[in-house]
Amino acid sequence: MQNPTSIYIFGASTLGELAHTYLQARYTIIGFVDNDVKKHGTRFLDKPVFAPEDAINQTHIVIASHFATEISAQLRDYGFYNFSVFKAGVAKCLLDLQLPLLDLGRELSRDPEAMIFEDITFSVGGSGILDYALLKMVARRLSPKAYLEIGTWRGESIASIANIVPQCYSISLPDDAITHMDTAGKGFPTTKFSRYFSKNVKNIKHYLTDSTSFDFEKLEVRPNLVYIDGDHSFEGIATDTKNVFNYIDKDNSIVIWHDFKTKDNRYQQITINAIWSVVDKDISDNIFGVDNSMSGIYIPQALQSRFIFQPHDDTLYSYQVSMRNKPNKVD
Repeated sequence: MQNPTSIYIFGASTLGELAHTYLQARYTIIGFVDNDVKKHGTRFLDKPVFAPEDAINQTHIVIASHFATEISAQLRDYGFYNFSVFKAGVAKCLLDLQLPLLDLGRELSRDPEAMIFEDITFSVGGSGILDYALLKMVARRLSPKAYLEIGTWRGESIASIANIVPQCYSISLPDDAITHMDTAGKGFPTTKFSRYFSKNVKNIKHYLTDSTSFDFEKLEVRPNLVYIDGDHSFEGIATDTKNVFNYIDKDNSIVIWHDFKTKDNRYQQITINAIWSVVDKDISDNIFGVDNSMSGIYIPQALQSRFIFQPHDDTLYSYQVSMRNKPNKVD
């Protein structure tokens, strides 16, 4: 599944016209949606204008209106979550939420053992060092029997916790199905270093297949720590999330999503909406942002006492870093 190529714009107005200008080069704009019944059946910028109920299908809707909050609630009332909010000058559609935050700095300061990461490339498209630290901290705190990762690229994240978790599973597309950008923009095909750091680790088992159709019953040990970082389209995130929560023990497992937030601590609306579209309220009420990372996390109530939420404004956490370059060659 790919990111949307066709969209509706909700708002046949000045802001909708601005959104059209920004988005027309990237998407096929089917038409506009508006709550004003006088506009239904007319044309705006030579595109048809639809009533909301006539545009609720599988096509992504971009809200371009000063009433975005109310329209978002309206679409959710329809049971429709495949939408985002247009912000002029912002390449991605983001969402300002007030989710409780897991205080990552405080959590890491509670961990008495220093963290050592053997292989971090800092390449474009990978997770950040604090995302890896989050994974390692949670693995230490939870002591999971098994770890499942959906979407392994070079294998940095799964390899970083393989010495903590007895059994690790990776589900990622086979190399001939990967269409991402060249690694770090240096002309190396993405597949050249696929699973480079994880493929020879004994307790990591790789499944090269589409996670959205994978039979989780194939796993010998049921994971209770899951990292979702695969297909980042609305449909991909929703399907992976739904399948995972249908499989795991929800009361005793932790799930982490990458690209839940941006690097400037704002929430990715497509990710949030995709998750909310497939989980019940008892799950969504226990999903949190993670401060200073790009991750979101589900922690069941039974495990929340092990963690600290709501960062302290009077403390700035810094990290002692020692770096050494390690050239890696393809065999």
